[in-house]
Amino acid sequence: MNKTTNLETIKTVAKSLLRVPVLKTEYSPMIVSHPFTKCGIVTVLNGNDFFQLDITQNEESFNKWVAQMSKFIDEADSVYHIYHMLNDSYCLMFFDSISKYLSEQDSATLLGESWVSSESANVDANVSKNKMLSYFKAANKQLLMSESELESFNDFDDQVVVYRGVSSRNKNHTKALSWTTSFGKADWFAKRWDNGIVYSATIDKQHIFAYFDRKDEDEVIVDFNQLKNIKITTKPLPKPEPTSIEKQ
Repeated sequence: MNKTTNLETIKTVAKSLLRVPVLKTEYSPMIVSHPFTKCGIVTVLNGNDFFQLDITQNEESFNKWVAQMSKFIDEADSVYHIYHMLNDSYCLMFFDSISKYLSEQDSATLLGESWVSSESANVDANVSKNKMLSYFKAANKQLLMSESELESFNDFDDQVVVYRGVSSRNKNHTKALSWTTSFGKADWFAKRWDNGIVYSATIDKQHIFAYFDRKDEDEVIVDFNQLKNIKITTKPLPKPEPTSIEKQ
């Protein structure tokens, strides 16, 4: 792991992503897909005046916007300034692209931030589930979580009951990193789009990489290969009985 973050190389990577073509949608130009914007209508500074451009319209408009964003990237004094320019949907891809240039502290912090920011982190189109598993395995727990999150994590029993709410579209998707300790939150996710189902499972604390409460979801990131007793449930389950060693 690097002792310091290589910001100059990260800037080069960011500017290469900036050159990715804008993907139009049926709602373009208002909604587009690009690492640095969700909207095809952007604001560009020319002298002392601001004006709007449609970067889906022609290459000249796109290049003007790219030139301005490149300047912002060059002026960034930390990787976090660049990170906060990103479209949330591309945060994990950006982390994956720059992970080998990050310090241990920045790697853990950006991993957590990127994961929480992503709406569909478990099925990200750009970074595989197994790749994310390897990142969480390598991350320093002390740096990955906030002080309050780490305190909650430390209070977990040696074996934890976790839940996952899924819709009818992904009802068989139990091999996921993201679960929750809250049945109520899992039930909300199950019913968010349709009449889905809630799975419960148990997992040893040593196979939980992080606890995140930044979205009030009581989310736990787990090694999905270590989940046990996965089953459909309709109500919260009692805590697992402690082992004989724990009782002592």
